[in-house]
Amino acid sequence: DDFAACYSDEIELWNPDGSLMCRGTDQLRAIYGRLFEANPEQQAIVVSRIVGNSVVVDREYVSGRREQKPFHAYAVFEVSAGLIRRGWFHRDDAPS
Repeated sequence: DDFAACYSDEIELWNPDGSLMCRGTDQLRAIYGRLFEANPEQQAIVVSRIVGNSVVVDREYVSGRREQKPFHAYAVFEVSAGLIRRGWFHRDDAPS
């Protein structure tokens, strides 16, 4: 619930291919609950952040996923009233 508290009730998260990952905090909790349960060692460390008005761009180093090598991910968030309203994710599998 602490994780979901950062997101608006109307959250929309989008996959790199442009498909909708989830809409609403119920779907967010279900998707990330399964992810965290399957990958209890997962960490996403924010390597860099750009903030501009209502947009935040994070470059993250993600590790601890079962059967996956660590990777860099980019998250672009639209923030409204202090909560994340929309998010788009992109992944960079190139070695660091």
